[in-house]
Parts: sequence; structure tokens; C-alpha cells
Amino acid sequence: ERVNKAMLEGEEFEKVAQLQRRLSSHGKFSANVITDGKLPSSLNGLTRNYGERKVLKNGIWTKLRSRRKLLVFLFSDFLLLTESASGETSLDIIGSEEERLKIYRKAIHLDDIWLIKEAEPLKVPTQFQNLPNLRALEIEAHDSQPLLVHVPVDEFDDWVQSIYDAKRMLKSNVEFQTVSSSDIKGTLRVTIESANSLPL
Repeated sequence: ERVNKAMLEGEEFEKVAQLQRRLSSHGKFSANVITDGKLPSSLNGLTRNYGERKVLKNGIWTKLRSRRKLLVFLFSDFLLLTESASGETSLDIIGSEEERLKIYRKAIHLDDIWLIKEAEPLKVPTQFQNLPNLRALEIEAHDSQPLLVHVPVDEFDDWVQSIYDAKRMLKSNVEFQTVSSSDIKGTLRVTIESANSLPL
């Protein structure tokens, strides 16, 4: 079991590392992603309060007005929107390390998302209303422009639930504060399996 778990963790780490390489080759990664100290300058490593960072879900979203295709990655602590640096953005490029990606906009930390729901018809351009295979998704987050996208009908509920579940996992974990001291070196990782109460 330990060997299988270690292999899965290694595969997850490599998946995130590959994505990092594909983004880093297109300008400065940290300048595009980091915001208010909440998001990382590197994708690999520990999240602020949820262990190793993982990719939980990915897929294609379509911007409502511009119709740009976005390759979206749901991480354990933030949502990252990217697009192909050279051509058409599609699911085919997910596994291709040769296909470079660029960040469409600053990543959205899950803690900052306060609204995620189906967009009201008034917010959807008339020509893109009532499309049988797409549903309009609206996401609003603190310090971020509202996001309106089309998501495939058969993936809509799963995306909404996956984001809510990831947000819930973040909130159910203990938050850590950084302590700066010249006497402290290295990283301390603490995992609480279960607890009824925690002393302050």
C-alpha cells in the first residue's frame, strides 16, 4: 500500500511539474500567478494549508463573449485558466509537453471565490442563449474580475461540485502562519488525521 501510494504521489508531482515547465517557458510564471501572497511562485510544493498541491480536475471552458477556449485546471487551492501559446486550445494538448501554455488571467484562490452558479440569462448574449450542449457558468471572487464562461452540459454540475468540495477541504484544514526567524531552518509539515478540538 505504501509503495502504491508513493507511486501515485510521484505521478501527481510529475503531472504538476510538467505543467509548471509548460507555463514557465512562456514568460515569467510567478509574475502572472502570484497575488497578495496567497498563490505560489511555483506550482509544486505545499499549499498554504492542504499538504501537497494536486490537480483535481481539468477541462475546456469557453468565454461567453469572445468565444476563446480556455484550458482550466482546478488545483487543491486555486483555479488556473490557460490557453495554447501557439494555436487552438483543446483537450488534445493536455498531455503534450511540446504544446506550450500561457496564463489567461491571474489564478483565483479558492478561498476568494464567493459565488459560483449558473449565469442568469440577462448576462448571456442573446445569440449564445439556449445552446443545447452548453451551460453558462458565473464565478465571482474577491479582487478578481467576474468570470462568465460556457461549460459543456454534461460537465457543469461536476465542475460546480468539484470547486465547492475543494473549497470545503481548504476550510476544514488548519491554517498555518509563517514564522520568520534566523534560528529556524527547513519546513515542518503536520497532518492531523482526526480531532475533536484543538488547543489555542
